[in-house]
Amino acid sequence: MIHARIELTSLARAKMKRADVDEVYDTCRARGLRLNLMFNGRERTYVATLVAGGRTFEGRDAQPIEAFREALALYEGPRIASLLDAS
Repeated sequence: MIHARIELTSLARAKMKRADVDEVYDTCRARGLRLNLMFNGRERTYVATLVAGGRTFEGRDAQPIEAFREALALYEGPRIASLLDAS
């Protein structure tokens, strides 16, 4: 069983559509990712931090779902590259 730990601040959750929240939870659970998604008041941006395999991937954006997607793209980039190298 894959375990995921997902932390969304109440502000981040309030700014997201239900489908976006579902996307975050489904993606993290399927890949076993740890996620912390919070609002940085000083920078006025959302910060999504994904942890997988001891590595950290961070995305920042004015919208919480976009911050998550940016962090996910950083996580998947090297993963896809290593899969292509293996084939």
